[in-house]
Amino acid sequence: MRRIIVAIVIAVSQGKGGAAKTTTSVNLAGALNEMGFPTFLYDWDVGKPDALKWKGDGEFLSWINLINKDNPIKDIEDAKLKNSFLIFDTPPNYEQNAFKAIMASDFVIIPTSINYLDQENAKDAISVPMLAKKPFKILMSKVKKGTREGKELQKHIGKQDISFNSIITDRNVIAQCPCNSQWVGQFAKGSDSHQQFLMLAKEVISWTGVTKKVKMSEALL
Repeated sequence: MRRIIVAIVIAVSQGKGGAAKTTTSVNLAGALNEMGFPTFLYDWDVGKPDALKWKGDGEFLSWINLINKDNPIKDIEDAKLKNSFLIFDTPPNYEQNAFKAIMASDFVIIPTSINYLDQENAKDAISVPMLAKKPFKILMSKVKKGTREGKELQKHIGKQDISFNSIITDRNVIAQCPCNSQWVGQFAKGSDSHQQFLMLAKEVISWTGVTKKVKMSEALL
């Protein structure tokens, strides 16, 4: 009997620009790949494809591409057979492609800066996967390490079922990665930021229930 192993699809979504969607998408995909779970990232923002620009010539980030806006389903179905995870870097402001990406996903990650966690934008960001009936979690990003706010946030986040325990701190090495067309595990291997994304990847694996690493030769059994 033939058994088809398909990837889990995760949309990284946030209505506000500058909320670390692309940073989260690229570095989470890199961490999952490093851990042996083949992962491909599709950039759904055809107007401003930041993930594709981050890829550069593809020497280090060959697992990033722009989604085919005319026929995204074919891209998705083909990639599902070759990977453990697909990551969707979605456009801001909930453009049409953002909704399409969420509807095509299995899970949704909402990166959120501490500066507007309690603002209406965060509520809007949560409402979209809720309406789509997609499991979602909030990822706190760009947190200042060692600050009173950061410590209070860590304590608060630990009590929230809708939030990851992992927190991504605001570090210069992360900001330098796009200019070098590398994810943080390549540009600053062993750094705090690298370890934070590995911890996030472990949480994502547990959250999504993925237990098997897909090998190219095992995509069809």
